[in-house]
Amino acid sequence: MERIKAVLTEVKYPDAEKETAERETGKTRLFYVLNVNYEGNSLRAVGESAFRPNVNAVYALTGEWSAWNGLRQFRFRAIEELIPMDSRGLLFYACAQTKGFGEATAELIWDTLGENWPSIGECDVPRVTNEKVQALMATLERLQLHQAMTEAVVWLLGKGCTQKMAEAAWEKWGLATVPTVNANCYALADLPRYGFRSVDMGIRQNFGITDNDYRRIDACISYTFGQLTERGDTIVRWADFWEAICNTLQNVPSTEVYARVGEAFRSEKYMLFDATNELTSTFLYGIEAAIWQYAGERQ
Repeated sequence: MERIKAVLTEVKYPDAEKETAERETGKTRLFYVLNVNYEGNSLRAVGESAFRPNVNAVYALTGEWSAWNGLRQFRFRAIEELIPMDSRGLLFYACAQTKGFGEATAELIWDTLGENWPSIGECDVPRVTNEKVQALMATLERLQLHQAMTEAVVWLLGKGCTQKMAEAAWEKWGLATVPTVNANCYALADLPRYGFRSVDMGIRQNFGITDNDYRRIDACISYTFGQLTERGDTIVRWADFWEAICNTLQNVPSTEVYARVGEAFRSEKYMLFDATNELTSTFLYGIEAAIWQYAGERQ
């Protein structure tokens, strides 16, 4: 794969209205057709992104060259905004993306406030109105949030997550992504289209989670119950539940597993019916109880 640096000049597809409609359906990654300036020439770039790229922003695109209607295009697999880290560079970059600002205004702000420009207020700089200040601050907030997202995604990639899993984690937890996953990487198992095994085979090791770590055992318990009820069952046999857990945690002493299962019952996450030696989750029991109550009231 090749990595190129380009400036976005136009988002050809989708338009803002279509994008909003697509994201409201729950989609986190959309297909984009972009026009970019690459080495002084116009270039078509296509690929999926978790966010809508911004005009005049500088991006690093990672992918490969292909052809479209006889013209060269770049099909990217990853897109990363290259936000300047130094204060002056960040000011000029933010001004370039904010309507009503140019290099002259950016220079004026820097000459007036220097490193303190992020705390700019109304009337701090001549000819920079409160409306313009608010617009600039909105751009700065977006850039800071995007930088935080980039850092979180890179951190997750370094821990063994795929690009899509990392982006899904950011979509779910935002600024809380790193502390959430760092506290218990099995939180990743709750992401759509992922599960216990996604984390257990290649990710948890990078967090120092051993075979008998209580977080791994707890995640396996939840995973097992989910597997046994995925076809619509709300009650499972204790023998099936215990056997499935032990089969997954073969290298963990059964006493340690049993202790964590007991803790799950004591915390009322699950309920055991002694008469039939079956169990269900408190959540599912509550749903069924509400259904039966509603049915009784309707009679």
